[in-house]
Amino acid sequence: MPDDSRVAGCLFGLALGDALAAPVEFIRSAAEITRRFPPHGPTEPHGNPARVTDDTQMALAVGEALLVAPQPYTAATLEGPLGAAFVAWNRSPENDRAPGLTCMRACEGLERGLPWIEATVATSKGCGANMRVAPVGFLPGAHLGITDTTRAAIAQFQAALTHGHPTALAASDLTARTIADLAAGGDSATLPARLRAYAGSQRTTYHADWLGTLWQQPGMASSEQFIARGLG
Repeated sequence: MPDDSRVAGCLFGLALGDALAAPVEFIRSAAEITRRFPPHGPTEPHGNPARVTDDTQMALAVGEALLVAPQPYTAATLEGPLGAAFVAWNRSPENDRAPGLTCMRACEGLERGLPWIEATVATSKGCGANMRVAPVGFLPGAHLGITDTTRAAIAQFQAALTHGHPTALAASDLTARTIADLAAGGDSATLPARLRAYAGSQRTTYHADWLGTLWQQPGMASSEQFIARGLG
């Protein structure tokens, strides 16, 4: 398991970058960013304390769900804690930072008691699933029952509760893989090559025990075809 300093560094870095970029989130051109924040854009977070967005809020929600979920982790043990954490975020008065419509729509379905596979937005491949996956990358290793396969399944499952498109699943899987790799001491210079190899090896790997019948969407002939669409 990575030491505490690496976990803290990743999460504080996530929050810092989130707060730094928050003022330019909805500015659509680099020219406009530099016009408003000369000469090269924001150089430090605004406010004391700096204000993060829903990205950091939801990453913390995933981390909290992982802490309270009974182990060993399975879809059955994680669905409740993840759903509860997402609903709590959605209902919070602090959820006032331009949250994504997909996340809110799915959370509303979860709050109504829908199974996640009905609450998720199956066509959404937005970044809302990827922005929150960092805590999954820090799950302990195989000596505590978290294999690479389990970590990948959890990364995709937390995405699937709101964003059901295979691209959302793939992006979350690759981000968690990146964090786990670097936290274990992987060389950042050769990371892209390792990620390409990993993506190739997982191209037809569908975590059926976690994702169930999510693959059964229009145009999909098999679970392998579904997940391959996300990993390219």
